[in-house]
Amino acid sequence: MVKLKVIIILIFNLGFLILGSCTDSKKDKVKVYYITFEKKYTLPRGIEVNGLKQGLWITYNSVGFLQNIETYVDGLVQGETVTYNEHGIIVQKAEVHQGKYRGKFECYSDKGGAND
Repeated sequence: MVKLKVIIILIFNLGFLILGSCTDSKKDKVKVYYITFEKKYTLPRGIEVNGLKQGLWITYNSVGFLQNIETYVDGLVQGETVTYNEHGIIVQKAEVHQGKYRGKFECYSDKGGAND
């Protein structure tokens, strides 16, 4: 679990650096969101630019396990979304284009295997 959190934080920070290098800070309002668990673990949630979600957004359940990972472009979900169960196991993957499900949609059992 710790390795996954470290990887997510590194990806999140890399995305923020790339996004930051592509925006003009004098014109764009950038807000970074974090969530804290048990008053000691701070994890990244996502970035808004001018009030619109941009880049990687991560949702966690009440105990800090991953719940959902999505990528946003100008406030709309774009690309693959991944949904996890309460134990952090992938239960769904879907392709989204401009906020609408398009293409691949996969469901998995709670044990992580593909449902037939």
